[in-house]
Amino acid sequence: MKKYLFLISLIVTSNIILGQTKECNCFAGIGSSENDKPSLIVELSNGVNLAVCGYKHKEISDKEIIISEFNIFDCNTGNSLAEYGAVRTCNVKFDSGKLFITELIGLHVGENWEWQLVPLSQEQITGKDEGVVISPPKCVYDKIDVPNAKVDKFMEEVQELKGKGYNKNHDLIMNKLTYLALNGNSKARNILTNFDTYFNCTPDGALAEQWSDAIWAVSWVKK
Repeated sequence: MKKYLFLISLIVTSNIILGQTKECNCFAGIGSSENDKPSLIVELSNGVNLAVCGYKHKEISDKEIIISEFNIFDCNTGNSLAEYGAVRTCNVKFDSGKLFITELIGLHVGENWEWQLVPLSQEQITGKDEGVVISPPKCVYDKIDVPNAKVDKFMEEVQELKGKGYNKNHDLIMNKLTYLALNGNSKARNILTNFDTYFNCTPDGALAEQWSDAIWAVSWVKK
């Protein structure tokens, strides 16, 4: 009799687990399609299950990932609660019953202009009653200093390139200008904003997209 009870219990448990897995499949959205396996599944404090679906770059832990081009779905309804395009990379972390989405921006910063993913903004998804609440994004950008001598040298190099047209290093130059503008350097911000006229070069393709994102990021942080 105990053997049969064990088998019944095992079947019921298996059905529950399978049911949860089915309910938490991905849905059609940015970077995902129906029946894709979620990169992360979490249960909010009120029992609502969320599936994070997209292109996972790194798994920091079973509750924290780096991901881009993704959606966050309500497992029960299939509704997309948030979505981020291909050029937006985020740290998604589940902690204390809440889901934290921190958007990251790649910048050349620090003593030797090292490339780093730097936190820019953060949203929270929390459970409330039988649904969820999504907080407005807040700025979490924190200045990382570059020695003044390095900044001065870079700005001199930029001055020498004024009006000379296309340069193969424009993407790196734009990235450094973005970083300095985020830190409050008004000269760097002015050059970044007027990049096309300053360098006598109209950005296109990936550089145009980088330029648009840079101007948005600086404007948003400086609000």
